Amino acid sequence: MAFNFGFASDDIEEDEDDSNEQTVESATLGTKNGNHVDLDLLPPKLHTLEEMLSTLPDQITYTSYPLHSPSNPTSNPTNAPSPSSPSEATLSLPRRDIHDIRAQILAESDLSYSPTSTALTEGLSSDDIKPRLYEGGFKTWECAVDLARYLHGLLSRKELDLKGMRVVELGAGTALPTSLLVHHLASSPLSPFPSPSTSPEHSDPPTQPTTFLLADYNFPVLTHASIPNLLLAYLFGTETAGAQQGARSTVPLDSSGGEFETSEMVRASMLEWTQRRDIGILGVEGAWGKDFLDVVRGQQSSLMYEQGSVMGGMAERTRKSKRKTLILTSETIYQPATLPAFVETLFGLLEDGEERGGEAVALVAAKKVYFGVGGGIDEFVGMLGEMSKGRERGAGVRKAWDSNEDEEGEMGRGGVGRCILEVRLEGDRSGRDAMIF
Repeated sequence: MAFNFGFASDDIEEDEDDSNEQTVESATLGTKNGNHVDLDLLPPKLHTLEEMLSTLPDQITYTSYPLHSPSNPTSNPTNAPSPSSPSEATLSLPRRDIHDIRAQILAESDLSYSPTSTALTEGLSSDDIKPRLYEGGFKTWECAVDLARYLHGLLSRKELDLKGMRVVELGAGTALPTSLLVHHLASSPLSPFPSPSTSPEHSDPPTQPTTFLLADYNFPVLTHASIPNLLLAYLFGTETAGAQQGARSTVPLDSSGGEFETSEMVRASMLEWTQRRDIGILGVEGAWGKDFLDVVRGQQSSLMYEQGSVMGGMAERTRKSKRKTLILTSETIYQPATLPAFVETLFGLLEDGEERGGEAVALVAAKKVYFGVGGGIDEFVGMLGEMSKGRERGAGVRKAWDSNEDEEGEMGRGGVGRCILEVRLEGDRSGRDAMIF
């Protein structure tokens, strides 16, 4: 059985082979003895940056996507001045071309058959989302662009400081929001983070690392879309930083798009950059829920710099640090059946962030209604309220951005409203419904 989203051209990719409708199929593989056979959820598994970079093909093609800061004042809680014109806050962010991803997937599917590889190939061709097989991660969806624009506005107004922050992107897909943050770090001419002191006489607290955790149900989405886009963001960012210092780029890139070789030198340069800048990047595949939280809590530190760290104290500093946690997610609440696991994971990450002694906030970008599927903002907020009951601290929700109020944004080709919600834990909210205020 398949469910129609009910809106057209929701994928921002301009691909002549793409359909204008997306569907969600039921999570069954077939029949056995006359009964439907449910697919098992993929167990969560952590992967290092070095491991994921090693899966890249020799060459990838890319296209730049322009991002504009949102204009509505809802996204400016500190009342800092917004840019005087959209052009002052416009950024071109590179993304791997979807036809290039499709070519790699097709080549790999010829080598090995499995239900997952078949679902990935079919999903790229028809835009179908197949629960427990393929969740649409190869495409960049509208709300991911909204979230990246929102973050770009915060950075432009200097309202977001990434120093020592733990960033988790759930349902990362093409990882446009995280790519924006990586580009921001890479484009800084000088490191904003001082190197950790190795001197025993140094009395200041150790510098906290900045870490990124990209989570997607499908490992091939991480390796074929998320990580290539982070690599592109790093390369474009360092090219910008080099230009500001009058240096020539070692990997010439076209700002409008093109192709480049993912040589060993390029991959090694990104690893060296993360080590030099005290940045950790991990990926995790598999389903949300308790096992996912256990993997993230228990193994993130131990694997953080397994790729040959020159900053060997990162894991220990990560465990002991009081750090801010930023959770990013977009287009992940479309299916009511997955809402309990998603909200439980959201609560777990928020609670874990605050247990570490730091502030924790989630930014959830979504359409207000997903026609034909049953999900949407109301269902998500209702689930937050329901799962707040019995907890020591419930969820507080604030609308951070609304497409209806954004003069520079688009309502969407299908006319479906979109918004970004800010979710935090709130004291003494046990048993009370979550609400937008």
